[in-house]
Amino acid sequence: ETTIEETRTLSIIATMPEDEDPTTRVTLESDGNLGITLKWQEEGDILQFAFVQGEIKVKSHTELDGKVSNNGKKVTFDIVVPDGIDTAEPFDLYGLYSNYRDTDGSPNGISEENPTNVILTRNPGSIDNTLGAVETRGDVMLYFKEAEISLSNPLTRVTFKHLGSLFAISLRNTSTNDDLIDVKELRLQGVGGGTDENWAYNSGAGGQIFDLENEEFQNKETSGTFISFTPPEDQTTLPAEATATLWAWYPPLPDINWPALRLEMTDNSGTALISSENFKPTRATAPEAGKVYHFYARWDGTNLNFTDSDFNVSP
Repeated sequence: ETTIEETRTLSIIATMPEDEDPTTRVTLESDGNLGITLKWQEEGDILQFAFVQGEIKVKSHTELDGKVSNNGKKVTFDIVVPDGIDTAEPFDLYGLYSNYRDTDGSPNGISEENPTNVILTRNPGSIDNTLGAVETRGDVMLYFKEAEISLSNPLTRVTFKHLGSLFAISLRNTSTNDDLIDVKELRLQGVGGGTDENWAYNSGAGGQIFDLENEEFQNKETSGTFISFTPPEDQTTLPAEATATLWAWYPPLPDINWPALRLEMTDNSGTALISSENFKPTRATAPEAGKVYHFYARWDGTNLNFTDSDFNVSP
């Protein structure tokens, strides 16, 4: 005897994006080559869905307990088509990978009011920007869209796409005697006439909107002029001859070249206490989603400067 649930079950084979470089490919682990390996976890990953049929939009989610294969790149699982969707007719399916949860434990991401809108990570640079915290919070988001699904062919293959990229700042205190204290926040601040406006999307409080149907970021004109990184409360001092790396996930806007950037150390109010002597030049191309971007800097006890990966200041 077939149950109602079985007749409404859709099997999905989901794969991670196929990246050319060892960048972000859903466990965040360093790959030893400046990249991050992105893998499905056997348990705990949260997948959210928007089922769309004409004017009907229904939100659903599941905690992943499917079969993970291909070294964490592929997962197979079943979902039940929710009530309100006529399984005798085709429907569109949108999916979101996001482990981010609200304080009540419910998944964040896909909007309750409009399930084809994704609410992006809130406060991405102002909580705790260690790599472990970014993973634990589930800041990283990926999505897919699949049109005209029919339960007459209940096996669907989807490939997730990146919504954003990881950015890392490694700061070294090259002073041999003096600790760098009260590092409340690091900012990559845009500089330059006019080109520093509206490039830093989902910065500040975050929670901007990505439209799954049109695959577009909304309200881009409200973008800010900096992205920020905050150390844990118990790690605001950088000892002499020590290095710390902070991470944050931000969605780079397509076709928006980032301006020249200055590194700032700010107090709790956002006022710059120390600014770098040099700048990162204006990018020739827009940053891409699904990459890992590294910045390096050093404090020598007197001056703050961007450096190369060996913490040498370029002439």
